[in-house]
Amino acid sequence: MKKLLAILLVSGVSLLINFILALLVGLSSILMSGPFWGPTILGFITFYIIGTLFNSYTFFRAQQYAKELNMAQKVVDAHQQIDIGCAACNAVNTTAVLLNIDNDFVCMKCGATNSILMNFSTAVKTVPITPQQESLIKNTIATIANGNKQ
Repeated sequence: MKKLLAILLVSGVSLLINFILALLVGLSSILMSGPFWGPTILGFITFYIIGTLFNSYTFFRAQQYAKELNMAQKVVDAHQQIDIGCAACNAVNTTAVLLNIDNDFVCMKCGATNSILMNFSTAVKTVPITPQQESLIKNTIATIANGNKQ
């Protein structure tokens, strides 16, 4: 519904601009001691044709740009490949891995259809332990262990 309203709004504004330009042509004709309606209608038709041609050109360019972006995305996607073993014969296959699709591949050796299962988990990053901290931890563990033996 919002898209339809946006299209109607843009069309209405376009026609309003076209009408204003046609009126300016008609008024300029009156200033030159000429008729009003003929030049106004001719101006409206002329500006309508020019506007349609311009909109068609910009729409065509936008479509070309979208195709170029799509091709560039496919090139980027093609570089996201991994080497993975076949579940049936353990032969290594190189296949593309994408997060937004099912990642299936056919083994080049045995022809089995494989599905890549991905499992994500998180880990907390820690800072490395210094030698002083390591010796303190070992001493503490040793003290605790010796205390439990008594």
